[in-house]
Amino acid sequence: MNRIFSFLVVSLFIFSFSAKAQTARKDSLMPVPMIYATGGFDLSGADMAQRFGNNFEAGGGFLFKTKTNWLFGLELTYLFGNEVKENALSNITTKEGYLIGEDGIYADVRITERGTKLPMFKAGKLFSAPFGRASVNSGFFVLGGIGLLQHKINYEDVSNTAPQVRKEYQKGYDRLTNGLALTQNIGYLFLDRNRRINFFAALEVTEGFTRSRRDYDFNQMQKDTRNRFDLLAGIKLGWIFPVYKKLPQEYYYQ
Repeated sequence: MNRIFSFLVVSLFIFSFSAKAQTARKDSLMPVPMIYATGGFDLSGADMAQRFGNNFEAGGGFLFKTKTNWLFGLELTYLFGNEVKENALSNITTKEGYLIGEDGIYADVRITERGTKLPMFKAGKLFSAPFGRASVNSGFFVLGGIGLLQHKINYEDVSNTAPQVRKEYQKGYDRLTNGLALTQNIGYLFLDRNRRINFFAALEVTEGFTRSRRDYDFNQMQKDTRNRFDLLAGIKLGWIFPVYKKLPQEYYYQ
């Protein structure tokens, strides 16, 4: 009886040690290609705050983590918001701010912000800091990026009675602006050891060195030649779809 008990104890110890060793072997640093979808909210600042309010963003990208935790990626983001502070139509609206349509009554024109950050080439470093179900490929990260920031005032002629802001005429009022942009990110990347839940959360700051790209502004009755400094700062969340070379052949014991 004592021999059987001793054999069970030794067998259990060997099995436990083997399981831990297997987990350690499976949960190791490795290169990880990642496709992700992202969304966020930005506070506007500097010249951007003079034209628009705060905005939302949605987009996606590709990020590659090397075995030594270097990060390289490419991202495209769409910007949108409902608050436009500049009245680029003041020369064709009534004193009350209404635009009269071709039918002689007030036109229903929705004015919003639209923009993009494209493409943003990013590079940085991940500092391994796993917790809970996170693998050693998880941790805090810093990223820097360079690309193009573009934004404009968007007009939607809901009543279809305002040719002043349709087609080619809209270009005289949309104040299309773009230029070089820099971004900085600091956040946390979570990659599940079981490869089920993978995401990141980050703070992002974007500085845009922009100017108008229209030849003529109908409202100002001249070309806008001013250099702008546009600033966005906000939070970004992303859902990650890692592309591993091969799936694990055995399950984790932890």
